[in-house]
Amino acid sequence: MNEQPNTEPWPDGVLFRYQTLVGATVDLRQAATTPAALHGECTGCASTIGPDENFRVKQAAQAHAETCRALPRPAVTA
Repeated sequence: MNEQPNTEPWPDGVLFRYQTLVGATVDLRQAATTPAALHGECTGCASTIGPDENFRVKQAAQAHAETCRALPRPAVTA
C-alpha cells in the first residue's frame, strides 16, 4: 500500500506522534508535572497515557496506535 505521508504541521508542543489504524494520532507532549516525563493523548478515542518515563510512554503510545480504531475528530468550523 502506498500512502501519502502527512505533511501537515504538528500542533504546538507535540514531540512525538503515532498514527492509528484509521488516521487519528496519539500525540506525546512534555508532562506539565514532571519535565523529564511525557504525557500522551489519542485524538480519536481521547485515551490518555502517562505521565511516565519517555520510553514507557512511547511504548504505550505505539501499542495504542496499533489497535485504536476511533476516527479522528473533525475540525469544527464556525
